[in-house]
Amino acid sequence: MEGKYCIDYLNTWYNGLRSRYVDLIGDFGGSELFVVEGDSLLYEFLCDPERHFLNFKQSYGGGQFLSLTYLIETFLNKLKLRGCIFHLVFFHGHKVIWNFDPKFRIAREIIIDHLKSCQHESKIPVYEFPAWWDPQFDKYIDDRQPLFILSDLSMALIPGIEFRNYRAQAFVFDRGGNVELSTIENVPNIVRLCSTEATESQALFSKNGGKRLILIIISLIALFKIKPEPIYRIFSKIFLLHIYLLDYITLPSRTMPSIPEKKVSNVNKFLENFYNCCANIFVNNSFSNLENMKNNLADFVDIRIFISLIKLQKDECLDFNCLPKEIQREFDTAWNILECYDKNKIINFGDLLDNIQIQETNIPIYANKELSLLPFDYPFFVKILGDMQLELSENDNDDIVDSGSYGIAGDIPYDEITHWHSTRPLKEPTSTSKYKSKYKIETKLRDYQKYVRFLNKYAKSLSGTQGFYRLKIIVDKKQSKKSQNKASNSTKKLIEQANKDKLEKSLKDDEASFNIIIEETKKCSNLESKLSYLCDQIDKKDKFKHPKIKIRVQNYKLQLLFNQWNEYCINADFKKKDSNNYAIPVEIYRQIFFIAQNFSTFIDKDQKDYLLQILEILGFEDSKNQFLTMFDTNTSKADNKEDNKKEKQKQKFKMSNPSTNLSLDISDARFQMLYAGHLMDRNTNSVDDKHVKNFKPDQWQCEVLDVIDNNESTLVCCPMSSGKTFISFYAMEKILRDDDEGILVYVSPTKALVNQVTAEVYGRFEKNYTHGGKTVWGIRTREYNENHDKCQILVTVPEMLEILLLSPSNVKWVSRIRRIILDEVHCIGEMDGGSTWETLLLLAQCPILALSAMIGNPEPFGNWIEKIQKSRGYKMKLIKTTKRFSDLQQYVFIPKFPLHPLVETTTKPKEELRQDCLISIHPFSAMSSVIVAENGIPADIKLLPSHCIELWDAMNHDNKNNPELQDLDPDKYFKNIGYIVKDDADKFEADIKELFISWTKDKSKSKIVKTVIENLGNDVKKRFIGLESTAKIDDEKLDVYDETFFKVAIVPLLCELSAQDKLPALLFNFDRNRCTHLAINILEELESAENQKRRNDHKYEAKKKDAIAQKEKSLKEIKQKRDAKKRKDDDDNGDHELDSSRSNIFDWKAHDPDFTFVNPKYRMPFNEFQELVNTFKYKMVGPLSKLSYALERGIGVHHAGLPKKYLGAVEILFRRRHLSVVIATGTLALGINMPCRTTVFVGDSTYLTPLQYRQMSGRSGRRGYDPIGNVVFFGITLPKIKRLLTSELPAINGHFPLTTSLVLRMFILLNNSEDKDYSKKAVPGLFGDSFFCLGKEHLSGQIKHHLRFSIEYLRRENILDQEGNPINLSGMISHLYYTEPSNFAMAVLFKHGVFHKIFSIIRTNPMRMMEELMLILSHLFNRKKLRIVDRKFYSAILKKYPSKIFLQKLPKETNNILKEHNKRILEIYTDYVIAFTRQNMENLGPDNCLPLSKFEFPPKQLNDNAQKCNLIERLNSMAIPFSARSPFISMCGSIGDEFINIEDLCEHIHHKIYLDLHSIPYVKIDENLNAYLLDFFSHGQETTLNKANGIRPGEVWQCLKDFDFVLQTIITSLKVRNIESEEDVLEGFKMVSESFREKFGKIWA
Repeated sequence: MEGKYCIDYLNTWYNGLRSRYVDLIGDFGGSELFVVEGDSLLYEFLCDPERHFLNFKQSYGGGQFLSLTYLIETFLNKLKLRGCIFHLVFFHGHKVIWNFDPKFRIAREIIIDHLKSCQHESKIPVYEFPAWWDPQFDKYIDDRQPLFILSDLSMALIPGIEFRNYRAQAFVFDRGGNVELSTIENVPNIVRLCSTEATESQALFSKNGGKRLILIIISLIALFKIKPEPIYRIFSKIFLLHIYLLDYITLPSRTMPSIPEKKVSNVNKFLENFYNCCANIFVNNSFSNLENMKNNLADFVDIRIFISLIKLQKDECLDFNCLPKEIQREFDTAWNILECYDKNKIINFGDLLDNIQIQETNIPIYANKELSLLPFDYPFFVKILGDMQLELSENDNDDIVDSGSYGIAGDIPYDEITHWHSTRPLKEPTSTSKYKSKYKIETKLRDYQKYVRFLNKYAKSLSGTQGFYRLKIIVDKKQSKKSQNKASNSTKKLIEQANKDKLEKSLKDDEASFNIIIEETKKCSNLESKLSYLCDQIDKKDKFKHPKIKIRVQNYKLQLLFNQWNEYCINADFKKKDSNNYAIPVEIYRQIFFIAQNFSTFIDKDQKDYLLQILEILGFEDSKNQFLTMFDTNTSKADNKEDNKKEKQKQKFKMSNPSTNLSLDISDARFQMLYAGHLMDRNTNSVDDKHVKNFKPDQWQCEVLDVIDNNESTLVCCPMSSGKTFISFYAMEKILRDDDEGILVYVSPTKALVNQVTAEVYGRFEKNYTHGGKTVWGIRTREYNENHDKCQILVTVPEMLEILLLSPSNVKWVSRIRRIILDEVHCIGEMDGGSTWETLLLLAQCPILALSAMIGNPEPFGNWIEKIQKSRGYKMKLIKTTKRFSDLQQYVFIPKFPLHPLVETTTKPKEELRQDCLISIHPFSAMSSVIVAENGIPADIKLLPSHCIELWDAMNHDNKNNPELQDLDPDKYFKNIGYIVKDDADKFEADIKELFISWTKDKSKSKIVKTVIENLGNDVKKRFIGLESTAKIDDEKLDVYDETFFKVAIVPLLCELSAQDKLPALLFNFDRNRCTHLAINILEELESAENQKRRNDHKYEAKKKDAIAQKEKSLKEIKQKRDAKKRKDDDDNGDHELDSSRSNIFDWKAHDPDFTFVNPKYRMPFNEFQELVNTFKYKMVGPLSKLSYALERGIGVHHAGLPKKYLGAVEILFRRRHLSVVIATGTLALGINMPCRTTVFVGDSTYLTPLQYRQMSGRSGRRGYDPIGNVVFFGITLPKIKRLLTSELPAINGHFPLTTSLVLRMFILLNNSEDKDYSKKAVPGLFGDSFFCLGKEHLSGQIKHHLRFSIEYLRRENILDQEGNPINLSGMISHLYYTEPSNFAMAVLFKHGVFHKIFSIIRTNPMRMMEELMLILSHLFNRKKLRIVDRKFYSAILKKYPSKIFLQKLPKETNNILKEHNKRILEIYTDYVIAFTRQNMENLGPDNCLPLSKFEFPPKQLNDNAQKCNLIERLNSMAIPFSARSPFISMCGSIGDEFINIEDLCEHIHHKIYLDLHSIPYVKIDENLNAYLLDFFSHGQETTLNKANGIRPGEVWQCLKDFDFVLQTIITSLKVRNIESEEDVLEGFKMVSESFREKFGKIWA
């Protein structure tokens, strides 16, 4: 009863988990360590006999142990090839799972033993633990920190995993609540047997037999003891012989026919007893003392060989005395030992086998089939495929062409005349009879003008944000560098004199301005406000020009800072000085050296002494020495003694009272490293460069500029905020300067970045063209298409550029492309969309500028681009830099409960109401000493200077006598440096990291290192524990990783950031709905606190009452004046009076500054703000309307589900600093120019990967704005934080380059191209230069074979004719290319009249018609898999919600059509692999090696004479022939090259043949699918899709929008076909689309 309860509990828990089907490598795991639970892996293969022909319940399965080993090694190798880092873990407690059958238990032990023995070769560690709750496993988790596994970490499922290119997709569970599972105990007692025999046999067979022979001998001895019957003796002898044969006969000779079990019951009993004996040995660990012996257990037994030998013995064809000599001697020795245990000593076997009947089953054999192809004659492809030498006959039989059955007359050629997503013609009609209507022209013009106005506003918000050179550049084509005359010497002198006169004139103006500033500062009430005012004036561009005034201003700032510190020290007891107030001396210190560095030639001795005296007062003796080296007394410019005297008077310092102690109880080095690291001088290797006038670019930037000027390609890998944008605009400028024809295409991964770059191009560049009809900028996205065909700089997304490159009508335009910029090129590694980036690189016939900060393997990736570009005639250079200008400081937000109410704290809480809740995280506190010892420290983990000191202190705590560590004592290390710059700190960082790594490798220091790591993280760990135990609301415990916690603590977090001057901030969360709800929650909390304050504020109520009365009186007076006026100018004057009178009235509706995050300094003027809001306000309906009001309080939201104009407004307002808080999904992660001080990660997600973490955290601390960026974790578990901090960047991988849709699109391009020569030059790049093939050049030949059989498929499906012309449904298929393979399934159903039949009832029963159509479309498009669960679990949900959840099966006729289609596909691609194998047999070689362990089979060779032995020849003759199938599978499947389905074909062929399931146009029709599309069409409820169908709220909009786009594409294709017999079909799809959009619009207007 208890067991049933546990099972029910587990089922309920498992069925209730919510999963995502994601890419483990790209979307989830990256390069992080994870654990493969060994028994789950075994279960996948041992308990699914149909998939891999591995039926362990079958007694007579051939080679099943070896096949099992092969399948497991293949699975693990696929993970390894995809860059996965993982460990295998087995738990002893799981042994009980396999006790139901000894054969299964043996298989488990053999696999564990095998995998452990080959760890050195496979590089996959194997661990065994008593149980998953055991302390040993807990320690492993702490040391290794794996990403996902069952327990309280995330979990991924092996069932359902798919390998696609270099990716692995699986169901992954997000972190849920804590779950406690009961343990299965009372494992049954194990029988003990044969321990003595194990020891004796080891000595006899250790040399040749290995573990397998010893185990066999011991088991047979045990069998003799319990089963002395004579028949067992002959079985044992034959069985022993078959063991020896396994070492010598080849795998193809072991593919014996299968045998019905009921025919050999005696053999079955023998095997059952044998397996029981073997299992008992394993159970009793009698095998444990053989660990050092040769491990050959992988090929334990092969029962079909054994049965075949019995058959030969029965037929009197087996002579035990006539064996190959290599086998005879060893076999005789072993059998003699066994005979010693045979009590019966029967010599004559006689009739013992007479009752044994063995009957072979009929086996379909594919080996002798003659392969053929349909005739195909397209010269271009014939030439490409020429080196294949495909020796196949042509098949003129038209019967194999599936022309469909609904009655199209003849083959209809396809001509691409419209855009793929609309019916708008590709070429505008020029005939006067086809002029567009005046209305359409005016509408288009108005839309264009609106967009340009938007760009103008957007571009203004970008003004000044780049910091490199002026915003707008006027480019004149006529201007040429060669024609520019160099200025003469006399001209230069005149210019110099003019500049000198101008400077002298500025002295008086600057002095007057400075005097005004001094007077204004005197009006300020305190030193803080004085400093604030002064700094605002200094920050104004070109406020002061003359160096004498500049230095006076800086000296005045220093004086104020010094006075501020003096004031603090007077008011504070020295012993109680708080290091948090060291910000003041940090500013003083930085100001002193800023003056010394920038004005050294204008400082005389007295001024220098003042600065030295301040350093001395602060106690910085070492810095004084460095300070003196910055001056050259011979170069002082204080020549005029009178002027110098006046300057001294003006700059005289007021030193502090000698009795006041202003010194700091800290050394120079520690002070700078701990508190001033963010202000250290950075050396970015900036140099003067001829390309740039207004600033000095970094050295790496200069290299890129040279590459651009030389018309070469480059891959630029540099950290975020390092200046990649600048080089992009330089490339654009060059294109504009060169001529009027060249085109540069800028490709961005997101539409948000496209909009930004378009606005920047619009704002930066202006050009006068000789001929009209041309413009500088253009944009091409799904939503916007402006100027793309007449611009010189096109900004677009990858999918749109791919369409342009493959569009026949755009070939001439494409040939004008001079350069393509691929920003964020690491997106090529993404599973969804990554192949498009690769296609762009393969098709491009121009230089490439590829930019990224997130490539884990830049060298291989750069080599691949270099190979491509070299074939195009362009040089390519990899340019890397690792220096990031602004460092990042990580924090975790851990509030203390109970929280103070907002009405008390306000958004700018005072010191006494603040909590110490932003806790800094030391990166090394996240380290594992074990991992560091093995792999070192990830290259991109940077330590702040303060982190370095903290690390040294932690290491020094108990190691004060270590000489290497003492050499790194900061006071000693920086003694002779004094003034520390960032390069000095970086060197110290490198040295202490090196020492730390050496300690981790020293086993004697392992405990010390662990203590260091623990001490660095103790504070954070304790605070997490405290938060989890104290977080409560209304006395109810709060899950601090749940959405409720986010709502409660989000405002206190923002208030703390505001108090610490860490706003503006970007808050990232991957759920769209949660982003919106958080913003609304913040707004409502601010409004509530404001209302609460005002309700209790009697002064406010009185002022409000007076203001209302004043306003009413003012309105009456103005109305009376207006009525008396008759002239227009008087009316205008009346309006002015109205405005002026209103401005004097108290605005009671204005937000209280205490409850808004808008900084008054940056608030956008009301009218301008209102104008911006009015552009989108009408679209913000329902709950979204509150987002408009949130903007007023400085809060915005950014995700793809919001109106585009709202998103643009958010970006503008954030750049203008009106917004201080923006909550976003990943839309702002990639390159968008929204500089902020802080990024916050709100809650965990499957998609919060190391790549996304780096991308998003890089938004903070933008160069030129903030010296340091802040990263805050909020509501994320400590283990996840540690993984994000320490994980390495994942390597990017390629994609299989060909899809059948791409092949079809190439034919359309080549047939309809305006410039066929250019097209023929571009297309071949797709057939061998793929990143996927880098290092695997043998695959390029397979790609050509794949191409040829893709053509064969298109021919047989009647999509291409014999001459390569696209016909019939090729247009629909190519326009739906992004849905492959569903587009081909759609075409198959269409041509077989499925849709025609459905739409035959369009007028009699339209509802049924739409439901039937939606059922089919739901099976084809936007499919979402459901993991296998107990449907009974959903009974309650089905009763509560109107969704069906599980998609019902297709109608029988439709299902049969798709089955036949899949059958045809299987035949075509089976022919492909067989043809390729036959033709390349010699190059492929034997497939006899296990992929990980590299064990070869057979391990020994028979000589030529032995091969002619009668026994060997008989066995060879009995084997089933095959060529393409893997022999490891053939010997247990026994069906040769007859493949059961596409999965069988893709998974079980020769290991050197690559066949990707997803590159074949095959739709699996028996999958467990989510009915969310059909359900939504039925009920139109978003909440139900979330609660019942399990579609996350943030994903619903995109899923439905994508399906709507599919419908529009189908409708467009049908309109273009314009066939009378398809009118009802078109009308039916329109009806479905309209109904779907109506439901969609009710939710998202």
